[in-house]
Amino acid sequence: MGIKLFLGIFLPLLGVHGQEPLTRLALGINEPGVVERVYERSLSEGSVMLSLGTLPAQVELDSVVLREISDTPRIEVLSQHLERVACGDETDRKQCPILPTWALRVPEAGIYTLKLCYLVQDLEWNGVYNFLLAPDMDALRIQAAISIQNLTAEQYNQPQIVLKQRSGVQQVSRAGLPNVAAASPEFPGIYPIPRENIALLKAFTATTLPILDTPPLPVRPFLYFNDERGIQSLYEGAIPFRNDVWWRIEIRNSEENGLGVALPTGSARIVQEMAEGALFLSAGDLMFTPSGQMLGINLRNETGVTVRRQFERSGRGDSRLQHTVTISSRLADTHEMRLRIHPGGMGEVPSVKVVDASDIYKVHDNGQIEFRIQLAPGAERIVTFATEVQS
Repeated sequence: MGIKLFLGIFLPLLGVHGQEPLTRLALGINEPGVVERVYERSLSEGSVMLSLGTLPAQVELDSVVLREISDTPRIEVLSQHLERVACGDETDRKQCPILPTWALRVPEAGIYTLKLCYLVQDLEWNGVYNFLLAPDMDALRIQAAISIQNLTAEQYNQPQIVLKQRSGVQQVSRAGLPNVAAASPEFPGIYPIPRENIALLKAFTATTLPILDTPPLPVRPFLYFNDERGIQSLYEGAIPFRNDVWWRIEIRNSEENGLGVALPTGSARIVQEMAEGALFLSAGDLMFTPSGQMLGINLRNETGVTVRRQFERSGRGDSRLQHTVTISSRLADTHEMRLRIHPGGMGEVPSVKVVDASDIYKVHDNGQIEFRIQLAPGAERIVTFATEVQS
């Protein structure tokens, strides 16, 4: 199953005098990374000026915080000064590193443990997926990995790394890291990465950790049309023919299907493995899919099927609308097609009730209704239903 990701809580960070600082990274998706570095420094009594080296150019200046790690902190931070040092062409000074210095008041000479925390752009992670489709589209192999990108000039030796999901997870504050203990087994949110997996996170690099590589899984593609627009975004009469009909597969994220692990948010590529070589079909984004939920994958666009949606009022000022969905096929075979349509205004108008539908449908949590029909070769299929505004 590849590298296993375990939920857990990190032990407190401890520094060792004379060695590199211990580093903890909390990385998100399309958001700044949180860096914590712990130092042990021998400090003299009295007023002390301290420098711990430069920070990457992408650091958020108002996020830099230095504090003592102690149940009873004794060091007082009098001031903090951040300066962008000169490097190369002065016209591109924003690409130069930041040198922080602190004025401290130390009550007595000794060895102190200090924690430096800051937010930095271009230090993040993302899920990466390859969906490998068999030539006859009847089997699918799923490869998944985590990509950690450090596009800063700073490198991190033996870092402790946690990966954060965007949804359902406490946001990072500028005071420090999120509460790892708040992660739920049903919605993990936090992925600790075993330290031995990344001994050194180099500057300007991307590191990939495989998490999943399944054998070919049996699948059955179907035609799919998804219209999330509410009636307020439509006009009275016909909507132009649309070519956003897809071949799609859905598979449950379960151990029975060779999966059963939480699949993080990420970018996906769909490739069909033909005898003459790989054929790129499409690319898109995959949303976080917990174990047990359905994983839906749009494979490729189908231009041989078009959909037109119309509606008309039953009478002037009447709250009842009659909807007509016309599906036209130029395909040579019969195929299953699933139509997902929002019957109302997606929260912009009062809720509606669906009545007098020509075909059986199911209602989804987001208010969409789904029809499953058989689309005959070269045929035109019409689905109708009415909606009534609820008081």
